[in-house]
Amino acid sequence: MESAPVIITDDIPGSPDDVIAIFHELDVSPTVLRPSQFIDGGVSISLRLDQSGQALRILSPQGEICLQEGQRVWLRRPVAPKMSDTRYSPAIREFIVRQFDSTMASIYSFPLIWMNEYWLANKIDQNKPFQQMLAKQSGLTTVPTLCTNNVDEFRQFVCECKQLVAVKACAGWSASVEEEDIAVGIYTNAIDKQKALSLADSVARAPLLVQPYVPKKHEIRVTVVGTQVFPCRIDSQASPIASEDWRRYDFTNVPHSRCSIPGELRRRILRFMHNAGLHFGALDFIVTPDGEYVFLEVNPSGQYGWIEGLTGMQISRAIADWLLSTESTHN
Repeated sequence: MESAPVIITDDIPGSPDDVIAIFHELDVSPTVLRPSQFIDGGVSISLRLDQSGQALRILSPQGEICLQEGQRVWLRRPVAPKMSDTRYSPAIREFIVRQFDSTMASIYSFPLIWMNEYWLANKIDQNKPFQQMLAKQSGLTTVPTLCTNNVDEFRQFVCECKQLVAVKACAGWSASVEEEDIAVGIYTNAIDKQKALSLADSVARAPLLVQPYVPKKHEIRVTVVGTQVFPCRIDSQASPIASEDWRRYDFTNVPHSRCSIPGELRRRILRFMHNAGLHFGALDFIVTPDGEYVFLEVNPSGQYGWIEGLTGMQISRAIADWLLSTESTHN
């Protein structure tokens, strides 16, 4: 009897719902575990290590699952377990939570085939200098990047750029606005050299990323699932709102469409995924007016639902197929 697909996530509602719906269409019942609810949700965990090997047994209200070495699991945006029981003192609650944190670390280290492995995804996520290094090693075109809070280093780098520089946060931030259907965040900003130099003193407050601004014909979002590649063209230059950073979404004026990419670029993207140890990733590229593809970043748990909805690309189906596959993997 084949094991049911396992999804460990707290990104619900979200993209996992679409994958779960596909499983239901296939008459497959996936096991869905939400780490944030492990303490309050009546979940018991047994991780056994002895001479006979390794075994991981989790008993949840959904039923019992036994994870065997080599089984595929989709790990997407887990949240640390929380404890709401106020009968215990804060110190006792903290102690209990730490025990679960430690146990979750053991679970995430279990020799399963993870999409994606917890430690690798955390190492790569929002670590743009490391991503640039991996991309360059994989043959992708990258952008000179400085991460610094040194004012003199910042000034020197800006002076070496042409007319515009792109200033970015090292770690992204966004938040929803209460009682309004909008979100706010820190996005990429293109500013001229003189303005950047006039703001140099503020760099000392916290590290930031600065790059020479890369002119855009359009942008490409490439979602990778295993060895399947889903490129989406984003015509960000059609909107003054989204022209510097398409994450300032303007769906009315920014067309999204399926597109093709050169075969060599596809091979280099898959090489990057292999070097990064990722089975899933959302990669962002600029396509310059000269037709050059310039790598910006990868998000190991990037959102893709809006692309699927606008283009009809079967990304959720690819994830379901990956979880059901019994083929060996490259990682």
